Amino acid sequence: AAVAEVRRLAASHGIRVIAGIEITAVANDEDVHMLGYFYDAADPAFRSFLLTQRQARIARVEAIVARLAEL
Repeated sequence: AAVAEVRRLAASHGIRVIAGIEITAVANDEDVHMLGYFYDAADPAFRSFLLTQRQARIARVEAIVARLAEL
């Protein structure tokens, strides 16, 4: 996450940055989009969670590409 860099650059222009994130989850076969604000982008547990989510998303995309290549 580039939150620290964005905050630094924004501050030099008198702008306050609020960290925000959207996390998509699935509940009862429905997508649920959760918005989070003021989160700690440096929190190790949260960063680990986001890394796991990113890796799962990449694996899904690679599986889709593989299936499309078989067509």
